[in-house]
Amino acid sequence: MIQNSEHVFITGFTGSGKTYLAEKYLENPLKHVICLDIKGDLKYKCDLIVTTLEKLKEIPFKKSKKIIKVIYRPSIYEMNDETYDEFFKFCYYLKNITIWVDEVSGVCPSAFKIPFHYMSILARGRSRNTNVYSLSQRPKSIPINILSESTHYFIFKLNAKGDRQRLYEYTGDERFLKPPEQEFHFFYFNNKTGYFSEGVLI
Repeated sequence: MIQNSEHVFITGFTGSGKTYLAEKYLENPLKHVICLDIKGDLKYKCDLIVTTLEKLKEIPFKKSKKIIKVIYRPSIYEMNDETYDEFFKFCYYLKNITIWVDEVSGVCPSAFKIPFHYMSILARGRSRNTNVYSLSQRPKSIPINILSESTHYFIFKLNAKGDRQRLYEYTGDERFLKPPEQEFHFFYFNNKTGYFSEGVLI
């Protein structure tokens, strides 16, 4: 069971089932959801799609009595470090929401660079009832903070040995060195309790 203030990390190669899993978990959310869709191909069923940060800021999240689900697709002019940090800053002060980052590497270009307010949400989101679903194809290339601040890991097939090694080095669990080979199968790992299990998308 994923609590409203817990963070989730989902990884796997393209087409393995990452986005589908996030969609299922956020199909009937208990609070507002904002999806950051850098690739521009997310088909999540939502109330509206916005294409600029200013339009996103105009949505009355705090006054709405119903759950609002939004996809934010930044324009090519907004795909920069400053705008990404502004996006996370907006989410940070909004409180009581779920943020879905569909591809972490798009906003974290290296393992040593993460927007300040993304890190703030990961570190202090629990006190603000805000949780983050961070999805990535390449765990080796993203900041370690995303792994360390997440409670729930869902790990699909990873082709690159370095990605599997990164998960092993962080968790100490050798099972991550050879992730599931079958289509749409995944490993689940709880970073708090160490609980490990296997699952399959249906």
